[in-house]
Amino acid sequence: MKQLDEIREYLEKTLKIDLREKTRRREYVYGRAVYFKLCREYTKFNLDKIGKSVNVIHCSVLHSINNVFPIVMQYDETLKNIYEDYKFTHKYKESDVRQNYLSLMKENVGLRTELKGNLLDKSTGKRFIDLVTRIPENKRNYIYDKLEIMVSAFEK
Repeated sequence: MKQLDEIREYLEKTLKIDLREKTRRREYVYGRAVYFKLCREYTKFNLDKIGKSVNVIHCSVLHSINNVFPIVMQYDETLKNIYEDYKFTHKYKESDVRQNYLSLMKENVGLRTELKGNLLDKSTGKRFIDLVTRIPENKRNYIYDKLEIMVSAFEK
């Protein structure tokens, strides 16, 4: 819950409002929409926990992310800037870790394939490496997890 509190406090300080206040005033609804979106992107909490952190139910969180947040991004320049500033300041954490992970996985898969010359013939190993290098950047995280399972199956 620490991550949720950090995001909530950041928005409350920036907007000078209490997101837990039960009101339908526009600045609160829009502020909560940005809060919900940031929580979904930067935490692993489910909708129920995110909602409980500001005293709303999970379906309100889902409605806000799907319906209110796009309106905020389109019409409220201040909140859009706040959202993008938060994403920019916290971008390094996620992207650096992911890039390091992807490069390590790529090296790991390549090394494991090279070391398994007795299990895989040379052409199969080459095709395996060619497949890894052709994976689009946005799909690599998921694909590498699957490749790790495949590689570990070959080791057995």
